[in-house]
Amino acid sequence: LNDYVDAAKGRAVALSPDGKQVFVGCKNGVVRIFSIIDNQIIYKNLFRKATRGISEIKFHNEICVIGSHDAHIYVYDYEDGDLK
Repeated sequence: LNDYVDAAKGRAVALSPDGKQVFVGCKNGVVRIFSIIDNQIIYKNLFRKATRGISEIKFHNEICVIGSHDAHIYVYDYEDGDLK
């Protein structure tokens, strides 16, 4: 698998329910989404809603819940690796 180096340190990691995506919540409030294809991790997407570090990422069916140190909980529909 590939190594990814970034100035923003990862604080929370979760595997999507289908096992095809890795979500990494970072200290700067960014969540990076990687796809797993043929044992390769490929950068897919980045989104930023939180203003402080991500502390938790959890999935339940098609819902992704992200907890942040900005005292907010963000809830998204998860579909095919995208948060909506």
